[in-house]
Amino acid sequence: MRRLGIRHLTAAVAAALVLAAAGAQSAAAGQTRAAALSPTTTTVTTTKASAVYGDSVTFRANVFVANSTIPASGAVTFAVDGVTLAAGVAISGGVAAVTTSALSGGSHAITASYPGAGVSFSPSNGSLTQVVAKANPTVTLGSSANPSTFGNYVTVTATVTGIGPSQPSGSVSFPSSGLPAVTLAAGQGTFQYNRGSAGSTTFQGLYSGDANYNAASATALTQVVNPAPTTVTLVSSQNPSWYYQTGPSVTVTVAAVGGPSVGVPTGKVTTTPGNGYVNLDASGKATFLLRDYTPGVTTLVGTYSGDANFAPSTSAPLIQTITKSSQPLTIAGVPATPVVYGSPLAFMFSVKSPAGARVPTGTLTLNPFDADGNATKTLSGTATATFATTAGANASGSYVVTYSGDAYYAGGTFRAITVAVTKVSSTVAVSASASSATVGDTVTLTATVTGPGTDGGSVLFTDGGQSLGPPVTVTGGRAGRSVTLAGPGKHTFRAVFSGTANAGGSEATVDVAVAPAAASPTPAAAPTPAADKGVADAGKRAAAPGPATTTGAGSAAGPGAKVTAGTAKPAARPTAKPTAAAAGKPARPKAAKPTKPAAPKAKQKPTGK
Repeated sequence: MRRLGIRHLTAAVAAALVLAAAGAQSAAAGQTRAAALSPTTTTVTTTKASAVYGDSVTFRANVFVANSTIPASGAVTFAVDGVTLAAGVAISGGVAAVTTSALSGGSHAITASYPGAGVSFSPSNGSLTQVVAKANPTVTLGSSANPSTFGNYVTVTATVTGIGPSQPSGSVSFPSSGLPAVTLAAGQGTFQYNRGSAGSTTFQGLYSGDANYNAASATALTQVVNPAPTTVTLVSSQNPSWYYQTGPSVTVTVAAVGGPSVGVPTGKVTTTPGNGYVNLDASGKATFLLRDYTPGVTTLVGTYSGDANFAPSTSAPLIQTITKSSQPLTIAGVPATPVVYGSPLAFMFSVKSPAGARVPTGTLTLNPFDADGNATKTLSGTATATFATTAGANASGSYVVTYSGDAYYAGGTFRAITVAVTKVSSTVAVSASASSATVGDTVTLTATVTGPGTDGGSVLFTDGGQSLGPPVTVTGGRAGRSVTLAGPGKHTFRAVFSGTANAGGSEATVDVAVAPAAASPTPAAAPTPAADKGVADAGKRAAAPGPATTTGAGSAAGPGAKVTAGTAKPAARPTAKPTAAAAGKPARPKAAKPTKPAAPKAKQKPTGK
């Protein structure tokens, strides 16, 4: 540092001496002025002795000058609890005033300081105690959504509204709700609320109060939580399906509109047309079978009944096509083949249905049932029908069954059933119109054939192995032939039935004893009446034709004799010659020679039934 010169030091000392002299003069002048100032008194008043927080209060500082008619001038400084409220508040007419609403609740020391004014007035101070009561706030509760839906959170806001320059502080609690208190910020506190089930909850908010505000309760808030909306969907596993089919089903899904986080609906789902109801499982789904629905186009609608937390809802229509069921035919009651022609033949048919399904109705038709054609039977309560006929009535032996169907089961033609038929045994009995006769007599042979299906066959008559004519057709179970006996002895006549397509052949025999014809005596004279009668009778026996035949006529001369068909003419009556008796001599008996029969008429073809 550079040293100051002698000259500079002298100047500084001189200046200091001057300042000291000036200060001494000023102090002396101040003592003179203080002795000359007018004394003052300052008092403080308030416009509200009982103020409430937030009220506007005016404080007045009255500055009185003793022994003077001149009001005080200058300014006053106001302080609250030692903290300047307002400084330099000008005095007018001896009064300085300040207005404030910022006083907090409680007791406050209000001071007014007057510093005096120049050489006229002396300083003075005044004070008072201002009491400020706490204000009563307004407490309200609000919800971001009311009503709300189940599963959704809402924001509940507690608002405490004050009347002062500052917002209430503190907290709001919710007694008996189990919810924590919320701390106010700028007069508000919020919390998130989810009731956990549909219904309603009432909140009662209680404000704790603070330095400026009293405790207060809010108007109650009732939060309503409605059931969550739902949707119902129907999905078919097979479309189309058929009646009482095992497997096809419809799955019903009930979902909350809010999504999986909302929860899973419970309860029941019904369908229209009705199939009872099904319960939802833990995933909100239900399944019902389609098998018992009536065939056709069915419009299915699912309806959810709802529960405590989820609202009812109805699905969009599901168009389901259900066709008739095709069921097999059960065949029973058909005898094991082959079956003997003409024996009873029964068919029993059943239309099979699934266990638990409806019993099939409708008709069964057996074609051809018999020679007349179709036979239709209505199914009984067990879905069966029985047809009765005889073996061989249907010549083809093939039967086809047709089911008409009904509302639930499809009709159709089933496989053909073939019945093999064997020939029935036949029995022939042959009889003769006489068991004994005389050569030249005519007898009728009758064959009686028993057994079904024998008509239309034929019977061949033989004598000793020789045919007595062409076979005779069996009609009404009978065939016959007339023969003229031509040889004495026992004739064994045989009837041989040829059989038919349905009946087997058979044969039988009958014996006829044939006696020789009586010899005719040689006439010697005119016969006596008695003799004439005997001769005539013998001639009649020899010439008389046999009984009428059913199928033809012939003669039997003995075993191996040829049979000639036709009708024999009666023999001519013999002419009597004179006898020895007539000459007066004893006559010797002589057999009359029979007249040869006349030539037969044209041969006729034997007929037979």
